This record gives sequence, structure tokens and C-alpha cells, in this order.
Amino acid sequence: MKLKKYNFAILISTKGKEDINKAVSQIKNTNIPIYIVSPEEINIENTTLIKDKGLGKPSALNLAIEKIPAQIIIFTDGDVYTNEQSINNIIKAFDENTGIVTTSVISLNNKNSILGFWSHFLVFAANNMRKEKYSKNEFFEATGYLMAVRKNLIEKIPENSLSEDGVISKMVHDKKYNIKYIDNAEVFVKFPQNFHDWIIQKKRSTGGYTQNLTERKNGSRSFFKEAKAGFFLFFSYPKNIKEFFYLFLLFLARIYLWIIIFIDLKIKRKNFSQIWLRVESTK
Repeated sequence: MKLKKYNFAILISTKGKEDINKAVSQIKNTNIPIYIVSPEEINIENTTLIKDKGLGKPSALNLAIEKIPAQIIIFTDGDVYTNEQSINNIIKAFDENTGIVTTSVISLNNKNSILGFWSHFLVFAANNMRKEKYSKNEFFEATGYLMAVRKNLIEKIPENSLSEDGVISKMVHDKKYNIKYIDNAEVFVKFPQNFHDWIIQKKRSTGGYTQNLTERKNGSRSFFKEAKAGFFLFFSYPKNIKEFFYLFLLFLARIYLWIIIFIDLKIKRKNFSQIWLRVESTK
């Protein structure tokens, strides 16, 4: 496979607690160097380990970005997986005006369960939002589950960042490069299977977008923006009464989530380590 005129590398982030062999096996035949950043010792054939100090994902990414000798880094996580065709399509999508290529997220959870339905609805909404904003040339945040970024556009990621994908997206946007969404590259994700883990994960991802005023003004995540977008999908996405009921419960859960985020970040002023907790049910 010819890699056009750009030099690519794949970076898999993991704490070393989960089995990342599937993540590696799905992309190992792409002829692109694969790097793993982890605080644990991981030995997988045809990969290069970058061992970090276990100070959190932003710190690990900063270390890896510094060490990887590639023009474009394809970021993904050890607890998700993609396939060779997705990587190929990402590569084909890059041009001289593109700073990030981001992709479709696919939920692996059972849609018949309440949390599984929530995951399918939320990724459907996120994929559609990215597609719509890309078509209108508006700013949107890439997904950290699978995105490719020009290395020279990434500044040092603040080590208290809860959503490094949002921070990186803002860096690229500020440098006047395009963020491109493609739906023919997919990343498969297992989402939380109990409400406790759901809150932990959403506090981390959604709370990251409230960390500074600039991101909150220009980003796509706020309680009111979510409510406005969700209102239209509420009537078009569900297929039966049960799904309408599940969506109503999701609406209540998101209100509860935003209240917790406001209390933790704005009132209690919790730090990175107090919010960035491991989600066990996705492993």
C-alpha cells in the first residue's frame, strides 16, 4: 500500500490492564509503524513500546508525540479496534489542507439493553453531528477513539485535560487547518454496562469540554446544545415505545450528569486524578 506523500504512524494508548492484541491484530498488516504507549511492560511483535510514567493519558500522549518520527499520527486506544480498510481510508482522506481526519464510532453493546441503547443513540448522534458540521465547514471535535493528526500542529497537551481529543481539535482549528469527518472508516467501541461506570466515563469525556471558556463557546458540547440537538432526534430515532422510554431516561441521566460535572469542576474544583477513573465494564 502506497502511503501517498505523507509519513504515518499508529499510536495505541493503554494503561496496560486490558488485552490490546485485537486492537493490534486488526491493523498490523497496514505496513505502518505501530507504537504502544503504556506504563506497563508490553511486548507484542512488530510494535514499539513507549513506556510512560503512569501520570495520565495527556502526559503519555505528550511523551509519545515527542518520540514518534512521523508527520501524521493515527491515534487510537487499546480497548477499541478498527480494521485495515479504516486505516487505508484515513490515509486516502488526507490532503494539504487537512489537519485531522476523524471517523465513525460504532457501539458493540447490545442495543436491547437500556445502556446499550443509550450508547447506540449517542454515537449515532455524534456521528451525525460531525458529518453535518463538516459539510457546513463548522468546527467540531474529533473522536479520540480513532483520529489522525498532523504532528506539527499539536502543542503540548495540558496534563489536566479530561478530553485530549477536544484539546487537539481546538489546536488544529486555531491553526486554520480542516477537521475532516469520513464515515467509511469505523472504530468499534465497547461502552459501559452499568450506570456507575457510565457516569465515570461521561464525567471524563463531557466534563473535559467545560474546562475552559473558549472551548465551551466554540465547541459542540454544552447542556443546551445537547438538549437542542437531542430534541429532534428524540422523535426520529426511536422505533417503538420502549426506545422512547429509554431516551426519556437518557435525558434525565444527562441532566444529572451535567449537575455532577458542574459541582465537581466548578464548585469542588476536583483535579485530574479525582475525575480520571478507570472504567472496568468496558474492558
